[in-house]
Amino acid sequence: MRTAISKAREGDIFVVAAIDRLGRNAVDVLNTTNEIAAMGARLVSLREGFDLSTPVGKMMLNMMAGFAEMERNLTDERRLAGMARARAEGVHMGRPRHPHEEEIRNMSADGLRYGEIVRVLESKGIKAGKTRIYSFKCISSGLT
Repeated sequence: MRTAISKAREGDIFVVAAIDRLGRNAVDVLNTTNEIAAMGARLVSLREGFDLSTPVGKMMLNMMAGFAEMERNLTDERRLAGMARARAEGVHMGRPRHPHEEEIRNMSADGLRYGEIVRVLESKGIKAGKTRIYSFKCISSGLT
């Protein structure tokens, strides 16, 4: 988008799918539209269906940018509330646990090096690379 705006010429028309695609918040959207207008180009939104170069379009832009920012903030609040509820219920979030995590931690605690742990696991038919073992070692030693 930045490249397209920098190459805009007077009379060009920018067509966007929706107003909220122009920025992360209302200020970003308004800055982007002002930048496009300063280049002499026009902006048309397909979803909202109005021309942003008219007075009514500019008013609608301000309202829609505010609504888009509010919607994004509400989505973030719901996501964070859902994660907090899941944590309170003891739901594991993030990378799935390795089925042999405890065994790897024990070998690490016994002083085995990464390569040695990998060889022991491979001899048992268990796949765990050095980076995975390193993460268990960091967790068990309190480095994370």
